[in-house]
Amino acid sequence: MQAYAAAMKHSPLLTKAASASVLFGLGDVFAQQQLRPAPFDARRAGSFAAFAALVYAPVQHMWFGWMEAHVAAGRTWAARPMLQAAARVAAHSVVFAPCSIAALFAWTAVARGSPLP
Repeated sequence: MQAYAAAMKHSPLLTKAASASVLFGLGDVFAQQQLRPAPFDARRAGSFAAFAALVYAPVQHMWFGWMEAHVAAGRTWAARPMLQAAARVAAHSVVFAPCSIAALFAWTAVARGSPLP
């Protein structure tokens, strides 16, 4: 954990991109194992890993920085940490999540060679 904390301090965006890439890639590997007897699709797993590193992590990095500064910010909100967290979760769920899901679907469609609608 100390190495991860040091990496986050030295290169936060690169560390987040690497972490997200590994987690997305492994998540798809595990998901594909549940789809047996289909053969393992390395291109699909790589696509998820690449999306995480190149799109998801950098955008999340900026998004959370923006939310911290603008959503439920200030002394009034700081005195109500549960309400502050709820406001940020709501903003994330309403604004960011739908956009990131749509981006992931578009990314995977392009990776499969499908045209975008």
